[in-house]
Amino acid sequence: MTDAKEKVALSPAETDEALHRFLDGFASPPRSPVFHSPSEHGLEYEDVTFLATDGVSARRLVHPAPGSNKVIIANHPLGFSRSGIPTQFDPWHAAWAPSGNGFEVDLVPDYKILHDAGYNVLTYDLRNHGLSSAANGGVVTHGFTEKRDVVGSLHYIRARPDTQDMIIGLFSRCFGGVSTLAAMARFPEEFDGVRCLVTCQPITPRFIAERRLEVLGISDRLDDSTHFSACAPASASNNGSRRSGPRASACRRSSIRFTTTS
Repeated sequence: MTDAKEKVALSPAETDEALHRFLDGFASPPRSPVFHSPSEHGLEYEDVTFLATDGVSARRLVHPAPGSNKVIIANHPLGFSRSGIPTQFDPWHAAWAPSGNGFEVDLVPDYKILHDAGYNVLTYDLRNHGLSSAANGGVVTHGFTEKRDVVGSLHYIRARPDTQDMIIGLFSRCFGGVSTLAAMARFPEEFDGVRCLVTCQPITPRFIAERRLEVLGISDRLDDSTHFSACAPASASNNGSRRSGPRASACRRSSIRFTTTS
């Protein structure tokens, strides 16, 4: 994340509103569409679905590399889809531009690099992201439930006749890396035989909160954001719109802790 722009002093009401927007976006970020296709880079692919260990369905692509016995399983950062994030457009731009990150991120060229290096590639959308199913009322749990998607991806590769004997490597970024590390801690047996893990910027939710609140100029409100609302975003369509009405107000007043579940 790049340096913050010069901060502007906020009134108490503006500070509260900024904190609420941050909490809403952090607990239930708008879904990024899958804007880019592997066909843009001449990649063949299968568009398929697998189940997480709790039955949540995840959408993913398989990029075959004929003759290869190696496969990379790749996931994505918070708020992204498997193809990236369109931060040149709102509502993503409004959220990311204040930190200097209001530009598009396209992840598909990375899959092309891996494919050309001789790897089969499985990419997937974590729950509540991209084209995968909603879960937990649309609330992101920063690895506590997303770890089930990570294990589901391993089960899928090991169940396919054409990939079950392949050497497996993992490529996990940021929120995806946190989810993978959570899966390794909770289900270590599932990672037997995994050859390697490359994880880029696997940072904790608290660190993200510290940095984003600093960017917003309200770092003194960190304690108010320690616990994130687990209320289902019933009054939002998960397309970037803000929650409103009594339920949203109740969610904002709540102090609900994420708990580790299996």
